[in-house]
Amino acid sequence: MERLLLLGSGKSGDIVARLSSKGYPLIRLDLDQMRNSHDSVRRCDLVFLCTTRGEGQIIADDIWHLLRNKYVISFAEDLNIRSLRDLYSLSKVARCTLGTEFPAERSLFLISADESLSELDIAAVRRVLHTLGETLLLKEQMLERVTAQLRASAAVLAETIIALGSSTVIDKDVFEYVLGWLLYGMGSAAINGGNISELIPERVRPGSVAGALVKKAVEEIASDLRGSEA
Repeated sequence: MERLLLLGSGKSGDIVARLSSKGYPLIRLDLDQMRNSHDSVRRCDLVFLCTTRGEGQIIADDIWHLLRNKYVISFAEDLNIRSLRDLYSLSKVARCTLGTEFPAERSLFLISADESLSELDIAAVRRVLHTLGETLLLKEQMLERVTAQLRASAAVLAETIIALGSSTVIDKDVFEYVLGWLLYGMGSAAINGGNISELIPERVRPGSVAGALVKKAVEEIASDLRGSEA
């Protein structure tokens, strides 16, 4: 079983840290602890960087030479694969983004890697993350587009849910509980191959007032994404 090292914190770090409860030997260190724990770095097989770009630079300056042929998986949003390759030139590097930052029993990990990882290497990384959820392997440009789309969609959904909650005539806790089950049901069906458009009731499909509002929101998301790519 792979020996894991987790450097950093944040939501991604908290999710990755759950691997210890799945039976994986995992050591979690902050930057100060790392400087006095080079033996732990040497013994690990896979390193998760839940850090900022600046912290990634500090880590690389200190231990890059200890990570020869080890997997380095970065959750830093501002660190692309080319930059990872420059920082960790002896390692097998990949980027990873959380499909959703909401606390849940299982998570979606969006992964992009360069040629330093073989198919067997990618399979090894996916095997580890599979204990926490599902993985989706994407080219780097697509990873960035998917991440932007997910965040824009989450913002629209959040605004819609807040608006619904403010206008509900039932107890707020009851509303959020049953709405959670509605979202869970639709999400589970879609994840398992269902056509999400067929899951939407007739009264909110295109042509209805609600459908028109949703269509407008989606068009605004698409416009924002096109503008960010220009």
